[in-house]
Amino acid sequence: MNIKLLITFVCLILFVSNQICISQEKKQENSTNVDLKKITSNQWIALPKTKYVIPKTWENGRHKGVNSFGSEVYCEKLGLMLSFDGYTDAPSGKSTPGNYSDSIYGFNPETAEMILLKRSNWVSGARSRNISNTSYPLDLNKIDPCPCPRHSYNGICYNDDNEKFYLINGANAGLPNEHPKYKANGGTGVHTFWEYDINTKKWKQLEYPKAKKLERVETVLRAVPSEGALYLIQQWSVLKYDIKAAKWTSLIAKTQSGVYKCDASVDPIRKRILLFNGGARIRKKGQVPTEKNNMCNFRYYDITLNKIIPIPLKGAVKGKIKAGLCYIDTMDCYAVRTEVGMCFYFPKEKKWKKPVITQFIPKARKPFAWCYLNFDRKRNLLVLRRHGILRLDPKTLKLEDLEVQLSN
Repeated sequence: MNIKLLITFVCLILFVSNQICISQEKKQENSTNVDLKKITSNQWIALPKTKYVIPKTWENGRHKGVNSFGSEVYCEKLGLMLSFDGYTDAPSGKSTPGNYSDSIYGFNPETAEMILLKRSNWVSGARSRNISNTSYPLDLNKIDPCPCPRHSYNGICYNDDNEKFYLINGANAGLPNEHPKYKANGGTGVHTFWEYDINTKKWKQLEYPKAKKLERVETVLRAVPSEGALYLIQQWSVLKYDIKAAKWTSLIAKTQSGVYKCDASVDPIRKRILLFNGGARIRKKGQVPTEKNNMCNFRYYDITLNKIIPIPLKGAVKGKIKAGLCYIDTMDCYAVRTEVGMCFYFPKEKKWKKPVITQFIPKARKPFAWCYLNFDRKRNLLVLRRHGILRLDPKTLKLEDLEVQLSN
């Protein structure tokens, strides 16, 4: 009898222990938090599946898709990578009528959460000749105006000095509805310039620049700290927006900046806007690839000199796909990433160096597309979109010198 009781007791203990283990495993699986105290330095860490955080009051209705591919900028106050718009995450052939989202989201790399910060007062539509399928502003847009749906690239920036987020231009996603029914709601097109206050959570439309050529997609908008201004680098011109005076000034009326499909970042010490491009596209069938097609290029706009200046990288930076660019404050260097790997440019020494770090390839349908890179100063992390994080330790990081080949 005692033996049977003992066996029963042991079995009960084993069962309870097993249930506790299962419960702990489930908690671990459901947890999206990354323990930043335990991550290994100088090694990419893959982030868990993104969790979307949408306030319950906003869950119903038109916001079925969550932006996925819009460009991202870092906001230190919130500790988030901010983005506006982008293609939705809906699977191919199953997208909602709103094929572009049109709201502000913030990504937290520590919790792997994509948080809806400001819902748009528009219903996103599709690129359609049928007016009933296109975008339109809701009645609420009369008292709380928001930018119309659009697909943004580098036409967004965050200014730490005044804690404002800015948006200009964009690809016309869901054509604004021209039906008289919605005209009173105050809709606008994509050739517009907006300011968003992260404290009041309100949009404000600002004066649009008077450039000779309208460039709605491939434009770079960046704020340089302590300058009280924003800089708009277009394919053919460079303009400056004085925030206090609310006035645009043309800096370079005619130029070939090469901002088409580039990544952008800011060097606050030298007051430079960094521009990193992939190899030029082959546009004609049978065209023989040249050096321009097979390698990336790197330039910066110097706001003091008012010039766009190239940084030689031939022979040092391998690869032709631009897959990330950012300025790393803690190391005073520029990080560029391609399909081959990552390289650092040290502007003080004017030298390229390669960190001895294993290349990180995201588990994505297109692992080297839309790879926006930001430096999270609050957490001391390199953040590769929603895919991975990297904490650099300059004391233990091994760097290999790279030689730049002089052009013939």
